[in-house]
Amino acid sequence: QALAEKAWLMKMIAAIQNRLVCVKDVVAEAGLFFEKAELDEEEAKAILAEQTVPLVLESLINKLEAVAVWPEPLEIKKMIKIITKELGLGGKQVFMPIRIALTGKMSGPEMHDFIYVIGIDEVKKRLNI
Repeated sequence: QALAEKAWLMKMIAAIQNRLVCVKDVVAEAGLFFEKAELDEEEAKAILAEQTVPLVLESLINKLEAVAVWPEPLEIKKMIKIITKELGLGGKQVFMPIRIALTGKMSGPEMHDFIYVIGIDEVKKRLNI
């Protein structure tokens, strides 16, 4: 149990380390891994209201569930690019809805790192699936 928790914490720290300027930044950046932020920006709400969002999120879940072994961050990044191509959407039309739906924020850690750390169960929970 303790080793698994330590491994998870190390993955989380690796995912946020590039966003840290000082020690106090850890709390703000790491908080997203424990709880989805309250959606408060109008722009974020508008992005989630776009017609293509359900298709994007469904595609993400389908790709994540199709793997036998939980993918590494770069594999998740490739999945997101494939979704972009398959749906014929721009990168921002795919990336931003995923980010906002999972974190409640318009910015934060790289999504492929974030998804890797939180895992499929938490992804589903945050997407209400």
